[in-house]
Amino acid sequence: MELPAFTVIIPVRDREGSIGRAILSVLEQEYADLEVVVVDDGSSDGTSEVVKTVADSRVRLLRQQPQGVSAARNYGAAEARGRWLTFLDSDDEALPGWLASFAALLCLPDTGVACVGVEMLVGAGEPERISPSPLGPIYEDSSGLFLAGSFALRLELFTEVGGYDAALAYSENTELGLRLTTLCRVRGLEIRCDPQARIRYRPSVSTGDHAKRRTIARLESARLLLARYGERLGREPRVLASYWAIASVAAGRLGRFSEARRFAVRAVAVRPWNPRHWGRLALCLVPGLGRRVWARQSGIDP
Repeated sequence: MELPAFTVIIPVRDREGSIGRAILSVLEQEYADLEVVVVDDGSSDGTSEVVKTVADSRVRLLRQQPQGVSAARNYGAAEARGRWLTFLDSDDEALPGWLASFAALLCLPDTGVACVGVEMLVGAGEPERISPSPLGPIYEDSSGLFLAGSFALRLELFTEVGGYDAALAYSENTELGLRLTTLCRVRGLEIRCDPQARIRYRPSVSTGDHAKRRTIARLESARLLLARYGERLGREPRVLASYWAIASVAAGRLGRFSEARRFAVRAVAVRPWNPRHWGRLALCLVPGLGRRVWARQSGIDP
């Protein structure tokens, strides 16, 4: 059997209303030398049944017990048959030219990773378009964009870098991008970019228990990134302070104000002239006010 050029991995849990659209957007690509590996991460709805109705031999369904999006992507990659690998979230859509653009970049000599722009749907207004851009010294002065669907890479490079960190359910693409840019520099490989939007990206909106779980994941990811990459993030103090602020706000939204204060103090110490960091610290020092403000923003009941 001839192997496909691309493996597109779609991790999914309880998305019976959107998974069909995501798969179809891949199958309708003009660049057709592909397989789609859908990894059902323990769905309790009809997601798997929807996937089974897709009458295309290029689509494969894998199942696992709930382990999270990063573990699902790694499972799909372990079963991939393509020489190139990319990922698509189950509520997003590939736009025309997505795989063709990746292929054109990956065929160039010494390309390790290819990046494209995204069209982000926020509310009812015009889509926000985000293009790959210079990422600064934290990312080895590379240009790129690391969101699900915005990058593709050689399968062996994904394997060599160790795949996704399965402990992460938030900022997992950022963390992978940090390791990939370092590996590309060491290997002498290029990260090449197409500025055009090739993915339609839908940021998720969470409330209640789901919002709380995402806030916990955000806090845990910020802690991990600061512990693992704190010195590297310090190459750009603005970014380092932002991660301390992210951790502070997440802890505050969860009602962990002692922890939130510690993180806010670190943000202020790194960027003392930024009034937003002082404002967050003030909210940490007045828990009643902080609880009300962050509850309105996060969708978590105070």
